[in-house]
Amino acid sequence: MKKYLIVASGLLLIITIYAGCAREMTRTNPFDPQNVTVTGGGGGGGGGGGGTKYTSLLLHFEGTNGASVFTDSSTFARTVTPVNNGGGLPYTSSTQAKFGSTSLFVPGTGVNGSDGWITMLASQDFNPSSGDFTVEFWLYDCGRTPTESISTFGYSGAGAGANGSDFCGMSLAIGHGGPTTPYSVNWFASSVDGSWNIHNSTGGSVPNIVNVNAWNHIAVVRQASNWCVYVNGVLYDSFTSSASLGSSTGTLPFNVGHWGGHGLNCMKSGYIDEFRFSKGIARWTANFTPPTAPYSAD
Repeated sequence: MKKYLIVASGLLLIITIYAGCAREMTRTNPFDPQNVTVTGGGGGGGGGGGGTKYTSLLLHFEGTNGASVFTDSSTFARTVTPVNNGGGLPYTSSTQAKFGSTSLFVPGTGVNGSDGWITMLASQDFNPSSGDFTVEFWLYDCGRTPTESISTFGYSGAGAGANGSDFCGMSLAIGHGGPTTPYSVNWFASSVDGSWNIHNSTGGSVPNIVNVNAWNHIAVVRQASNWCVYVNGVLYDSFTSSASLGSSTGTLPFNVGHWGGHGLNCMKSGYIDEFRFSKGIARWTANFTPPTAPYSAD
């Protein structure tokens, strides 16, 4: 156990760090966590934002109902391109929204190769390598048959990896384990391109962790060699590895609502809101209360 004293905006923070992902933070006075970036010991949770040097992508999915126009609110202001893979274009929808008036509707018919997603050009900003990172978002699962799944993010393309494989970088799917785990969270990571050799959680550790017809907050976090997945603020899966993500991670398009080219894309429709990719910081390192407001723009 280690303790750190940090002064931020005139306030004294006392941070207690345990092994693995556990951490407690006590504050001498109340404060708004979105205005504080915690350093010295590996980052920390941010309820509504973070330092501008960390956020690689920030998508609020605010827009006109039915429009396929999307804005990256990070300082990079990346071009976001909708893709129709036979299921229709993704679009902002007022049917469901966690914050604001719209969210991203990702179409999927339940048939392999009949879906849609959004994509961003390849960038080293999407390659944490061996460093800290956080990928977090809200997901609304509309319900599926036991054999259908939803892919939430990943890196592009059939034969996209360095050795012609789809298993590259990292990806997260809901229900990928099949009939026995229809609403599990399944997290994958690769250092070699060709297999999920860092982590392959097909089936998930809890069969029905994702709530159907409700919003779920999901966060994937790496802090040093500790990798954690949180669902609705509660630790769901964790493991340790010092491996780096594969070199192709920074040379492939990054997608939301799709992971690769082998047919396990966004097989079924769903909604995504408040998607944030942070490089160089582990924003959540212990169980937390999910954000109650949109993330701050960089």
